Amino acid sequence: AAGCLIGNALVFYGFGMSSERLNKRVRDSAFGALVRQEVAFFDRQSVGGITSQLQDDAARIHTFSGEPIRSLIMSLSSVVTGLIVSFVYMWPFALVSLGTIPFMGFATSVEMKTMYGEDEDGGGDGKENLNSPGGIIVETLLNIRTVASLNMERQRYNDYVSALHKAEPRT
Repeated sequence: AAGCLIGNALVFYGFGMSSERLNKRVRDSAFGALVRQEVAFFDRQSVGGITSQLQDDAARIHTFSGEPIRSLIMSLSSVVTGLIVSFVYMWPFALVSLGTIPFMGFATSVEMKTMYGEDEDGGGDGKENLNSPGGIIVETLLNIRTVASLNMERQRYNDYVSALHKAEPRT
């Protein structure tokens, strides 16, 4: 029992630290890449879009690097250890266990799809939010100096009205 406690503590600590370090390195390198961009890049990209993308990318890396990998390694090591012990002490049971592993994997994947659902939007990357009415308002207000200097107020208003008509539910 003490060995399991120490082992689990080390696994949680190790994966937690490595996940945080990886997340920090990715954020630092992404920020460094943004700083090295030319000024024209920021004219084409919005400040809100850049910061939200930086935050979302770091959150995705943090989400998929810690817990899922730790769970996968713990599950695989449990199965391998169980199979080794089973082959040593009772090989017919080990063969039965080995035969049921694919069925258990399929059942687990069905359960995961049922519990968490699948993406219904086809894996969109979030660019549709920039063309939504709220996205157009945010873009315009964040870049109001550029909009005013280029005399694009009427164009942004027309874009907003068009986005409102597209977002309006059909009844």
